[in-house]
Amino acid sequence: MLRYRQQMIFITHDIDNVQAQNNVLKVFSLERKYNVVSTWFFVPKMKIDYEIIDLLVDNGNEIGVHGYNHRVILPFLKKHEIEKKLKEAIKILARYKPIGFRAPMFVRTEPLLDVVKKLFKYDSSFSKNNSFKNPFILPNGLIEIPINVSCDANLYTKGYNHMEILKIYKKEITDGSILVTHPTPYFHSNPFYEILLKFLKGNKFGLLKDLLED
Repeated sequence: MLRYRQQMIFITHDIDNVQAQNNVLKVFSLERKYNVVSTWFFVPKMKIDYEIIDLLVDNGNEIGVHGYNHRVILPFLKKHEIEKKLKEAIKILARYKPIGFRAPMFVRTEPLLDVVKKLFKYDSSFSKNNSFKNPFILPNGLIEIPINVSCDANLYTKGYNHMEILKIYKKEITDGSILVTHPTPYFHSNPFYEILLKFLKGNKFGLLKDLLED
């Protein structure tokens, strides 16, 4: 079910709102410059720009579902309510055939993961704080692909600046790393991301779906 490729790096992006969506093309242009493909988790219940997502997919990127909206109430709803909302989320992004899910703010419950198991092929809602490094199988049979590099948003919240975060990334990122970024305007207020991509140049990059057996 899993084929963990430690010789690759897996970059993911959480598109939480329209503001972040408006910054996607900047991120995409940089990644294309450095021959990077990545996995993009979109919050469906916002004004989706399908032209942007079409461009991502046409250039070999993967699209996943990032909750329903970006509120943390979803995991705490009744199971049938969770399923209803996630089916609607999938319908909004159906043209991209999403098979991966990430919970907003990484908040998850057993009922949520049971529904994710039913509707998706994998989950990626475990952050580095959960101390999991490699993909694994949850007790309900769901494939979990955890983030194993510090989350940029968490580091920003703790007061780290761009260059401090860059140092942390350079220390933590190695073969098999799975990282998440949030492409907000602040994220691109300086050359931080391009410096990171230059540092990673020469590595092979994969999509999260590449970790699944055919």
